[in-house]
Amino acid sequence: MTLINWLQDNRLLAASMKCDQCGADCSLNVRSRSIDGYSWRCKSKSRHEMSIRRYSFFSQSHLYIPDIINFICNYADGYSLWKCAANSAVAYGSTAVDWGSFCRDLFMEYFVQTISPVKLSGVVEIDESLFGRRTKYHRGLSRGHKVWIFGLVERETNRLKLFPVDTRSADVLLGLIQEHVSPGSTIYSDGAR
Repeated sequence: MTLINWLQDNRLLAASMKCDQCGADCSLNVRSRSIDGYSWRCKSKSRHEMSIRRYSFFSQSHLYIPDIINFICNYADGYSLWKCAANSAVAYGSTAVDWGSFCRDLFMEYFVQTISPVKLSGVVEIDESLFGRRTKYHRGLSRGHKVWIFGLVERETNRLKLFPVDTRSADVLLGLIQEHVSPGSTIYSDGAR
């Protein structure tokens, strides 16, 4: 029950539920036949029953919730999919690949909602780098796709933002700086202020 309470407190499971059929309030009851050991039960005479996973991230899964949480924690710690599956009793193969994909989607959504809109402030360092195949001493063929990446780093917190750019023109780079750095910040480029 401790895990279910934690999931409810963090809004990963519903803390209250209304019955879809009769509209009455539901209560959380012990249910031994349920994989989670609990279910929502309607307080009306009809006693309709619903899964505690209803309207949650876990609703489409048939895995044990502690195994899912364990998989996500291992994934966040940087373990391989094989190790995540082995540590959490999840089948390695399509199940682990699917949950790895769900985790990537969650992390991307978190980034878009919480990190992306934040403007860097204080002392910010900027630089650009070319990624792709380079030739050494101008020998050999320079094949493959090359991409310029423009980066901004906030010195105090080490927050980093990276952007692929087609050109390194002043208009493009100044636009990115104005969009992602707070006014009044000090900007260093290649050791120059």
